[in-house]
Amino acid sequence: MQQITVSDVRSRNAREVFDTLAAAGPCTRLDVARATSLSVVTVSSLIDALVEQGLVRERKDDRAVVGRRPKLVELVPESRFILAIDLATREFSAVEFGFDLSVRQRHAHVLDGHLDYEGNLRAFVRHLAAECRESLANGRLIGVGVSTCAIYQASEDRSVCSFIPELESLRLGALFAELLPGVTTVIDKDVLFAAEAVLRGLEPSERGSVFYAFVGEGVGGALALGGAIVRGASNFAGEFGLVRDRDGRTVGELVGWHLVREEAQRRGLDPVAAWQAREAWLETLMDGILSELAVALANLAWTLNPALIILEGPYCAFGERFRRQLDERIKSRLVTELAATLELRLAAPEVGDALSGAAGAVRTQWLGGLVSS
Repeated sequence: MQQITVSDVRSRNAREVFDTLAAAGPCTRLDVARATSLSVVTVSSLIDALVEQGLVRERKDDRAVVGRRPKLVELVPESRFILAIDLATREFSAVEFGFDLSVRQRHAHVLDGHLDYEGNLRAFVRHLAAECRESLANGRLIGVGVSTCAIYQASEDRSVCSFIPELESLRLGALFAELLPGVTTVIDKDVLFAAEAVLRGLEPSERGSVFYAFVGEGVGGALALGGAIVRGASNFAGEFGLVRDRDGRTVGELVGWHLVREEAQRRGLDPVAAWQAREAWLETLMDGILSELAVALANLAWTLNPALIILEGPYCAFGERFRRQLDERIKSRLVTELAATLELRLAAPEVGDALSGAAGAVRTQWLGGLVSS
C-alpha cells in the first residue's frame, strides 16, 4: 500500500482551499475553514503561502458597518496563466486561461496542406510559443495541459489512439519539451480532463462516489472517489469504451454518436430536431443504442457501485426524455437497493470542457509542488 506523506496531505488541503476560493469568490479565512472542514490554523497557513506568491490577495470587507471589518480573501486571476491545447481532433486549438480558469484568449490552427500531422502540430506549438512569449519570459505561464483522444502512457511517452493513428508515432512529451523548454506539460486523455472539470462543478457533498461517462464519437469514462480521479496500475480507472461484447464489438462501436450522425447526414436531418419530432427511424436506432448503453452502465454500477453517474456528450442534447429512458433501462438491470441509491445525471453544457479540465490539472500539479516545497 502506498504511504501517504505529510506533503501529500498538505497538497490535498491546498487544493481544497484553492477550489473553495475559486468557487466562492471573496470570503474570509473562517468561511474557507468552514467550507473545507479544515482548522483555521491550517487554512491560514496555506492562504499565507498563496498570498506570498501573489496568487491570492486580501482586502477589507467594505460591507461591514459595525465593529472591526474582516479581511476578505480572493484569487488574483492575472497572477499566473495556463495554456491548454486540444489534440482530440485534427483541427488543433488552444485556450489561454487565467489562474481562476477564466478564458483569456482562444487560438485555432489553420491546417497547412503541405505539412503532415506532425508538421502542423509543430507549427501550431511554435505559434503558441510566440503568442505567449512574454508570459514564458517572466515565468507567469506555469504549464501546458494537452488534451488528446488517446490513452497516453507517460512512462513510455507513447499514445494509443484508433481515431488519430498519427498520434501513435509521436513522442508528445519530447515534442513539447523541445518546443516549450522549461515549461511543465501535463498530457492526458480528454475524458479525464473533462471528468475533472465536471467534478469541480459538483457540490462537495456530491463528490463521494461518481462515475463520469463520455459518449460521443469516442466513448470513455473515469471513476472518482472523494473528488479525485482513481488511477489504476497504468491508466485511470473506468475506461469502458474499449470493453468488448462476446462478438468482439466495443462499447464505442455499439453506442458511439457516429451511428446517429451518419444516418442523420444521409437523410439530411438534424439529429436533435429528429429526436424532438420522434422520427421513427431515430426512435428505432436509439432503442438499440439505449439498450447497449444501459447494459454497459448497469455493469459498471454493479462493479463500482457509484452514487452518481454523469453522462456527457452529444446525446445530452436529447434532454430529459433520453435521460429518463436510459435511467429506466439501467435500473431495470439492478437490484432494488442498488437502483435506489443510483442517480443518473446529464452534464450541464460546457461544464466538462476538456480544456478547462486540462488547465485545472496543470494548476493542481503546480500548486502541489508550491505548497510542498
